[in-house]
Amino acid sequence: MKRRPFHFSVIGAVILLSAGLFWVSAQQSRSLLVIEGATLIDGTGREPIPNAVVVIENDRIQAVFRHGEQVYPRGARVIQAQGKTIIPALFDIDTHIAQQGLEAAAQALTNYLYHGITSISDTGVSIVHGEGLERLKQEGKLISPRIFEAGPTLTAVGGHPIPVNRALGRAIDTRTLTQIEGPEDAVQQVQRYVREYQVATIKAILESGGDLHYPRMTLETYKALVDEAHRQGMKVYTHASQLSDVRDALAGGVDLIAHGFAEELTAQSDIAQMIVQQKVSWLPDINNAESSLKIFDHPEIWDDPTLLKSVPAVYIEMAHDPKVLARLKARLERSRRSHQMRMRTVKVLYDMGANILVGTDSTGAPHRMFYGWDIHRELEHLVNAGMKPMDVIVAASRKAAEYLGQEKELGTVEAGKIADLLILSGNPLEDIRNSRTIEQVIYAGRLIDRDNLPMLDPFKEGLVATGKEEQIITDQAVEENLVARFPPGPAKELVINQCSGCHSLEVILAQAKGKAEWEATVYGMLGERSQQGEAIIRYLGEHFGH
Repeated sequence: MKRRPFHFSVIGAVILLSAGLFWVSAQQSRSLLVIEGATLIDGTGREPIPNAVVVIENDRIQAVFRHGEQVYPRGARVIQAQGKTIIPALFDIDTHIAQQGLEAAAQALTNYLYHGITSISDTGVSIVHGEGLERLKQEGKLISPRIFEAGPTLTAVGGHPIPVNRALGRAIDTRTLTQIEGPEDAVQQVQRYVREYQVATIKAILESGGDLHYPRMTLETYKALVDEAHRQGMKVYTHASQLSDVRDALAGGVDLIAHGFAEELTAQSDIAQMIVQQKVSWLPDINNAESSLKIFDHPEIWDDPTLLKSVPAVYIEMAHDPKVLARLKARLERSRRSHQMRMRTVKVLYDMGANILVGTDSTGAPHRMFYGWDIHRELEHLVNAGMKPMDVIVAASRKAAEYLGQEKELGTVEAGKIADLLILSGNPLEDIRNSRTIEQVIYAGRLIDRDNLPMLDPFKEGLVATGKEEQIITDQAVEENLVARFPPGPAKELVINQCSGCHSLEVILAQAKGKAEWEATVYGMLGERSQQGEAIIRYLGEHFGH
């Protein structure tokens, strides 16, 4: 069973064409576009085609050949692209826009198009903002990439990400999260998603949180969920980081494991071998692990003109707010370790032949709000980890389309496919960072006027899109009522900053532990013994010990 995406973009094509706001098009009833002279990396993994010709009629690729092998139709609009490179438009198959307000969601969608990502998979944005986004398109204020809906994330009652959201002061929107109680409920929810939401894939959480002890689905419940999804023609991707949770996900029939692992995998690891043997895909989301590093270790990012063009000023200000920086800095060393561990695991699984896909797990928090740009950053990370540039491009195009069941329509630059492609001024096989040298985005056969996408920064001139007086932008605020319950002490601020990043402060307030127990918990979270850890343990032992 194939599922179609929520087509906010193509549904409104006629209106957008007449408005002339975003599309540059030939004024013909039969729209013909020819790109001539570029090197074509078609996304299949085959060798590039030099001096290629790509013929596009309306929204489809009609022919691909080397210059001189065929003639193209008369009357076509021709783009001379000698010295350029063509690649397929890219995918982000793990992003979270739904939790943003409407304007922030619209800005994120615009960002994706600006950076050449024409297809995304999100957990609920069509459900939460579908009506508002459609209205913005009808008003000529927005064009969206294709959205392959994953529906609300499925988790156990009280399970992840509920504790994290509470710790960050975020409201829990039931439209983006469904709590299931057991096997029967799991089956019913999958059936409802397919019936009501027309999902293209399903996301489930199988996360125990290690020492944090989150509520988690039983293997019986998870297997019932996966089995029903497969019966309905759906694939399941699962957030699982603790190795015991990953084993259960593999035992339960998971199709794709999202995010990194709590421990580094080696080629001898049973989990690594199971991933390869069971042909399970992995989404490393290195961008997620690098999130804090962007702020502190890579100041050059803030000089990137495409980032400055596409990230709203309000987000940049938020990322440099002293209170935000204090919270992020408390987790910096852990982020560095996690990032390097994830890079090494990429190399291990890649060398073993695992199917690695590309996504960002972007959420809109100050250090994870680089929608679109982060896909290109992820490509760079994967190459630096040891993957070949060609394989990385294929992972972000053809393999993404295959995972979403769209391989007959999308993912490669081949005759018969929908014409989604990028013209680059540089060759990403020579330097993967050249994927960012976008000169033209072609989306469903039409040229996008990237520099005039009005929702790139909807906050610059006020909230003009909807006229709302207030706008929700995800922040990393900690619940002040909980902070007030922590006694004064030399390490109080350290405890608040360090511990609130992963779970609610209620986890500490609700329990008392002896020194040995606090040591096991704190050093387990930090990953090593340190003076910082000792200070935290002394404070917790004094005020929350027994």
